[in-house]
Amino acid sequence: MNIYLDSIGVIAPGMANWSEAIKTLTGVQAFAIHAPLPDFNVTDLPATERRRAGKSVKLAVDLAAQAMASAFIDPILPAAVFASTSGDTEVLTDICAALATDDHLISPMRFHNSVHNAASGYWTIAQQNRQPATAVALHNLTASAGLLEAAAQVVAENVPVLLVIYDMPFPPPLDAAEPIAAVFGMSFLLQPARTPHSMAQ
Repeated sequence: MNIYLDSIGVIAPGMANWSEAIKTLTGVQAFAIHAPLPDFNVTDLPATERRRAGKSVKLAVDLAAQAMASAFIDPILPAAVFASTSGDTEVLTDICAALATDDHLISPMRFHNSVHNAASGYWTIAQQNRQPATAVALHNLTASAGLLEAAAQVVAENVPVLLVIYDMPFPPPLDAAEPIAAVFGMSFLLQPARTPHSMAQ
């Protein structure tokens, strides 16, 4: 079984992309968990969708764009796997708070963004990508489950696969029940055969 890695995207405190992340991963600079989070690049989304999308979707879309740009691949080509432990944590917290009130009123837009495959939907629609898109969650094993799903698709279908792994901390009070230390995400473009852009096998 051969799988080739063509690109990596990263977003974390103090890291806007893979080039910046390498400095931390190689020990050139220390990881500062409280460093400012870079602004998300969501120019791939139409203006209307940029207004509707929550921070979690914007994080995932930026990560997807990084992987596509570094791999020099048309974004309509790869299948996609989006892996997130909790999805849009802010929207879920808002919905839980609304359900705890007497009127139980939930904004249709908030509900629209609460589904676990919201990020993959925004990305595939923006890119006019009609390949299969999968949303994966498996609590603390979400990253592993996403990688397994993406690798299985690369091998079984012989197609390139975009893998986006991302999570954001919950606001209070749900942060106590599901602690996530910081915003973090990575993206990978996996290929079934070596290309001029392959970084690893």
